[in-house]
Amino acid sequence: ASREGRQEKARQERRTRSPGATRPFCLDLLGRRARRRPAAGAMMFIGDRGRILNGAVALQSLFSVCFFICACVVAGTPNAGFNAFMMALMNAALCGALVKALNFGRNALLSNVLIGVGITMMLMNLQTAICRVHLES
Repeated sequence: ASREGRQEKARQERRTRSPGATRPFCLDLLGRRARRRPAAGAMMFIGDRGRILNGAVALQSLFSVCFFICACVVAGTPNAGFNAFMMALMNAALCGALVKALNFGRNALLSNVLIGVGITMMLMNLQTAICRVHLES
């Protein structure tokens, strides 16, 4: 009975209290009370964040498949074909890890895979760029 009484007392206090009486308020630069509502653009991402991120990963996966097909065609090119093929494989690994991270939760191993694949892709891009500059000169 005491728990129900406490809950009823809390409900009564919420009904009689003015909205915002106990809430802290923010002041703008002129000392006026500022509004605490989020912007309209921020409201869009509250419920759609997972769907937007999954769409971005799906688009990246589509580009990754196209890049993999192109990399298979140019794989025999000296000094750049192998790097392109490895980048295509790493793009596929990154997309798979991102899908798992977004939809099934993160853990330490998955975070390390994402960091490792990202750093390796960066280094492979740098190596390919250096090879191209060296070949052109």
